[in-house]
Amino acid sequence: MVGFVSLVLSAVLSAGLVFQPLRMEQIPTDEISSLYQDSEGYIWIVSYSGLVRYDGYQTLLYTLSPDNDESLESSLHSVIEADGDLYVATEHGLLRLDRKTGQLGWVHDPLISGMNVSAMAVDGKGRLWVGGDKGIFVRNGEGQFTASVFSSITRDRPITDVVHMTVDHAGDLWFTSWGRGLFRFDMDRSKLFSYREGDFSSSYIIHEDSEGGMWIGTWGRGLLFMADMTAPDSPSSYVRFAHSDRDPASILDDIFTISVKMPEETSGSEAGADSAFSKGQKTDLGIHSSTSIPRKATEISRIMK
Repeated sequence: MVGFVSLVLSAVLSAGLVFQPLRMEQIPTDEISSLYQDSEGYIWIVSYSGLVRYDGYQTLLYTLSPDNDESLESSLHSVIEADGDLYVATEHGLLRLDRKTGQLGWVHDPLISGMNVSAMAVDGKGRLWVGGDKGIFVRNGEGQFTASVFSSITRDRPITDVVHMTVDHAGDLWFTSWGRGLFRFDMDRSKLFSYREGDFSSSYIIHEDSEGGMWIGTWGRGLLFMADMTAPDSPSSYVRFAHSDRDPASILDDIFTISVKMPEETSGSEAGADSAFSKGQKTDLGIHSSTSIPRKATEISRIMK
């Protein structure tokens, strides 16, 4: 552990990084569930006690509007930007923050009301996808949610308990389901592919890197890297990084999480002169691990050989 700490400190000092924690009075709690940077550069802090916007200098806490007769007694999971507004996934439904009015309120839709929304994604057409304990739903042009188009494919055994989802560079929707594994939905062909065998049965969180490789954090099977994402039923080749008590350089735990990197392309206006974050200034949170994991396809290929 001492050697690892020394290595981390050495890397931080050589990179010239300075960590400045936010004061506790700036955020409602120290229990943070996720972070998100929007197209205007603001950092959104999703906590179990509320939604906080951080502009690099100060924070602003968002709560339900005073005329809302419902409470915010719900754990907030994550936030995503769609159609200029922000949507917040909670354990009891979906919240919408109107960017023009600053009002935060519940999205009333019979399909997702009361749903434990644990995953969200926006596709190339700007449609919002939400997933959770009830399955996956997509918002249509009228602003209403409908069952996902592949629900009929899995009618015999509906896909529920969705954990995470993302849209890759080709426009395909990837998602994981607790105990069911990894899935890819080809939107152009309306075809669903599954990756449920072996290590992939424990797929938990997904991240596509800048070179098009897919990283899958699993619950108990370590970290998986898949370069070929077009195999129909199972990955043709992948690399697994797992913990080993005999290898001090291995990852610390086989329960692995991955933080997403926001896209470089942004739209919308600048955050403003009083903001420390500008449009296009994105934070690459990368992959969390105690190990130096190869990121480039060339390095991965050397391992596979």
